[in-house]
Amino acid sequence: MEKKVSISLAFYNKLINDMETFGFKNANGEYKQNHFFTTVIVNTYKYRNQNKNLLIEQIKNVLLDKDNKLVNNEIINLIKENENSPYFNQNITDLAILLTNKTYENENLNETNKKNIFIRSTFKTEDDLEEIINSSSDLAASTIFKNILQEYISYPMYIRERILFLDIYNKLVYLKDNSLSCLVESKKEYKNYQTGETYFNSFVFDIYDIVVGKEEYHYYLVGKGKNNNNKYEPTTMSMKLSSIKQVISLNKTFSFTKDEISSIKEKLVNGAEWIGGDLKEIIVEFSDYGTKLYEALYKDRPNYESINGNIYTFYTNGTALVNYLKPFGRHAKIISPKELSDTLLSFYEKAYKNLKNC
Repeated sequence: MEKKVSISLAFYNKLINDMETFGFKNANGEYKQNHFFTTVIVNTYKYRNQNKNLLIEQIKNVLLDKDNKLVNNEIINLIKENENSPYFNQNITDLAILLTNKTYENENLNETNKKNIFIRSTFKTEDDLEEIINSSSDLAASTIFKNILQEYISYPMYIRERILFLDIYNKLVYLKDNSLSCLVESKKEYKNYQTGETYFNSFVFDIYDIVVGKEEYHYYLVGKGKNNNNKYEPTTMSMKLSSIKQVISLNKTFSFTKDEISSIKEKLVNGAEWIGGDLKEIIVEFSDYGTKLYEALYKDRPNYESINGNIYTFYTNGTALVNYLKPFGRHAKIISPKELSDTLLSFYEKAYKNLKNC
């Protein structure tokens, strides 16, 4: 099965941006577009069905909001009149999707701003796509697919991540709910330069929770884990959902002590993206431009404890803060602790040497 869907270039570029963000590329760096499109369509449909009650409540709040410029008084009155109808849930879901799509439907597609994409079924997705088409028999398949793509892009980034990796997310929830340890393999590829072999890091993991990061961009797997390739003791850690390659149950139960739970909760205050390693007080002096960078570079940005002029005090993970400050260059200086200042200085020195030798 192959269906052509016509969308605007602006909408297409949003989808391409998610392919880039979530790693839908082959070894040559080309986008795996059909894999992405079919994953979005199949998993958005599953996500909608799994979370229908929550979705309906959110939709009702949006549609009954009189300040919502997309909704006129006639629609509001119609919803109120039919709220007790046995068909209300499905009707309001359909209406919400229609309103969500209004942004894109209002765009006049022509040869200069139109992009045709093709949805091709595979052996793995054929049955799911057929089920989706049959669920809305009054619409053409291309329209159904377009509606679902538009519904997907209307969600915040962390929900889109959850949709794209729905099978992994659901498996993690099952393992957490049943207190089962697991082996989590990372997508990041490493190379042994002595043997030439490549490998992926894997971690033995006890799951505390799967939570949304503080900046609401990603879901994070949070718990106690250790690298399966070394002898270090397990420690509190987090992994981004989209960085997980696969999850394997070890069929072994686990439990957390009160002290471990207390420690994880304390670290989660700063956000799941900052949970790894020990928390410490870190003092950073920014230039005037550096303070503007801190406001602008919000991805993985730590929250400060206090500010005194251009001097910011943080209580957070040291390694993560050093990584955040690397793009600042001379506009950020770690005053204390000294070992973190030395780490950042070493990074700049190595970068300078590499550039000088180019």
